[in-house]
Parts: sequence; structure tokens; C-alpha cells
Amino acid sequence: MPLRRHEIVLAKYLSIFVYSAIGIPIYLLVAAATKVLGFSIHVYPINFKAVIYGILAVSFLNGIYLPLMFKFGHGFSGIMYIILIFGFSYGISYIIRLFEKLVNYDWFQNIVSFIMNQSDTVKMLFIIALALIVLTVSCLLSVKFYENREF
Repeated sequence: MPLRRHEIVLAKYLSIFVYSAIGIPIYLLVAAATKVLGFSIHVYPINFKAVIYGILAVSFLNGIYLPLMFKFGHGFSGIMYIILIFGFSYGISYIIRLFEKLVNYDWFQNIVSFIMNQSDTVKMLFIIALALIVLTVSCLLSVKFYENREF
């Protein structure tokens, strides 16, 4: 093969950001077109914060999905991706219930109050750092899985 396996993995991770960069202008065009054409579809306005949070959500999902894809292939991981998206969508209510239980602990209250006292910029930087850590660990796992995979 003309490309080494780790280059294929890195290209797949870079494609997350390329596809996001392509998708944002397309979303803006569709939003403008629905407004100009007078469709009764409600299109949510987009701002910098929404773009960052969208890219972070995509990063987290792909950070979980891509190692599965490189370990097991497209067939199995495609099914897992659907389960992952539904789990992510419906799992948020479970996470909220878990946080409600953790509120009774002092250490958790200290962490939450520390985070809540930070500016929006610091909160966003924290989430970006967390996403980068997830993507880095995910990429390292994917490289290891794909290099050890036999075809």
C-alpha cells in the first residue's frame, strides 16, 4: 500500500474537522435558503459557541467510534455507531440523573462550583481540552488497533 496504516488513521481523524468545516457553510446556506424561500421549518441560528459545541460533540462521538471501526471493521462498527448515537442522545437524561445523585457529595459540589465560577471562555477551553484528550487517546488506540489488524 502506498500509505502507511498510521497515515490512514490520522487522515480519518483529520477528516472530522474537514467535514465539520464543510458542513457549517452548508448549514448556513440551507438556513438562509429556508428563510428566503419562506419555508415553515424552524432553523436554529448558529453562532461561534454552537459551532464549537457541535464540533466537540462530533469529536467525542468519533473518539469513541473510530477505535471500534479500526479494531472490528466497518460492518460491526456501523451498528455500534447507530447504538452510540442513540445512546448519546438518550443517555444525556441518565447522566443528568447521575449528576443529581452526585450533588449530595461535597467533593462533587466543590468541582461544580469551581467550574460554574469560571468564565464562559474558560469553560469552553476546558471542554476543548477534554475533547482533545479524548481524540488523542482515541487516535493512539486506533493506530495500535489498525497496525495489529490482519486482512
